[in-house]
Amino acid sequence: MNCCTRPVPIKFVCPITEQIIRDPVRAPCGHVFDRTSIPTRKICPIDFGFLRESEMTADVILAGQISDYIRTKDRLCTSCKLNRSCNCLIL
Repeated sequence: MNCCTRPVPIKFVCPITEQIIRDPVRAPCGHVFDRTSIPTRKICPIDFGFLRESEMTADVILAGQISDYIRTKDRLCTSCKLNRSCNCLIL
């Protein structure tokens, strides 16, 4: 199985945008979202609690894990390196 056929770990996917999280923030309810998705959504899609950007905290541990994952995928993905036609980081 090459890197392009492995599923992206679900904890790296924003439940609002359904894309890989680039700037993870944790809501008071404990759910994690991409910071850029918060202004477009005021209600948590998981527990329907209110989302306030001022109450979000950066999740630096998850950010590091996602960064490592992307670096590893980029290093392993020969399609991306050879012809830039691979969409392995697009869901």
